[in-house]
Amino acid sequence: MKKKYKILITGGTGFLGSNLVNKLSKDNKFKLYLLCRKSSNFQRIDKSNIKKIKKINIENKNLNIIFQKNNFDAIVHCATNYGLSKKTISEVIQPNLILPMQLLDLAKNYKIKAFLNTDTILNKNVSNYSLSKYHFSEWLKLFSEDFYCTNIKIEHFFGAQDDDTKFVISIIKSFLNNSKRISLTKGTQKRDFIYIDDVVSAMKKILLYSLKQKKGYDIFEVGSGINVSIK
Repeated sequence: MKKKYKILITGGTGFLGSNLVNKLSKDNKFKLYLLCRKSSNFQRIDKSNIKKIKKINIENKNLNIIFQKNNFDAIVHCATNYGLSKKTISEVIQPNLILPMQLLDLAKNYKIKAFLNTDTILNKNVSNYSLSKYHFSEWLKLFSEDFYCTNIKIEHFFGAQDDDTKFVISIIKSFLNNSKRISLTKGTQKRDFIYIDDVVSAMKKILLYSLKQKKGYDIFEVGSGINVSIK
């Protein structure tokens, strides 16, 4: 029987993370572990996949103990805070910088094969969110001397069950609700829109590639390759 890769995923109940969990759960190559909280909502994860994953409540267990008990092969960091709904800077950097920094230290101590970070294509000066993601990507490079690290910069992804505050979903909801007015700019800016299924398919390929590497650092940009004006 072939060995299963043990993959620790953060943000596994979020929009991106849950879709990745649903994708990887269908492949017998992987055994998935999800860092979660008591309040975590698993609604986005298919019921048939819930039984296949191991939930690890980060509120009840020390991260060091978690790594001692489980011989993880790779970490996929999907947890993120976009800084929406008037979040404070400390609330933004906790999942975007502090938590992944802790995971990098543990990955080094416990000889993890690969660390995959989900990043944004946005310029670092756009928001607190993009700045915090940029800072972590710089730290990620330093750890690539010990294990393989990859930074996955994702274009504007969308799909069913995304958060209502996200651009595509909020626009669609406004149409469905027959809103009399939608407050927007002139819409001259262009964005690369990519469907969530395509994102997680790309991430699975990157994960399989990463597990075969020894050390180093790579950047993968995930998008459709086509810029479309907002208008």
